Amino acid sequence: MGILALIAEFENDIRRERQMDGIKKARERGVRFGRKPLLVVETIKQVKNLRKTGKTVPEIMHQMNLSKASVYRALGTEKAARANQGLHRRYLWQRLMSALRGIADEFAEALHVADVPKPTSPECRGHCRAFL
Repeated sequence: MGILALIAEFENDIRRERQMDGIKKARERGVRFGRKPLLVVETIKQVKNLRKTGKTVPEIMHQMNLSKASVYRALGTEKAARANQGLHRRYLWQRLMSALRGIADEFAEALHVADVPKPTSPECRGHCRAFL
């Protein structure tokens, strides 16, 4: 029975390593994990306009498909939306940068440039990252 437990533990370790590798590669490609924000600037403007026209909070909830807390948060302040908008911009920027890195790597491989240090290599010392 002990041998079977060792084999099962070993398989779990292998699965966990593969999962971590997959997550790392996804992050390098710019994949963003987690739920997308519901409160963006456009949604907040719509909620405020509906409230100005005399709609009640429950009506806004049903029409916009938001929770009560989200409606009150949208009516209270635009800070949350600005923060989410910043996250969205950061997400787009990360996707752009990862795409450019991929293109640069493909270009270097196409030219068979072997002596150019990668941004993650120790000889680069970080100065290459400014150009990628």
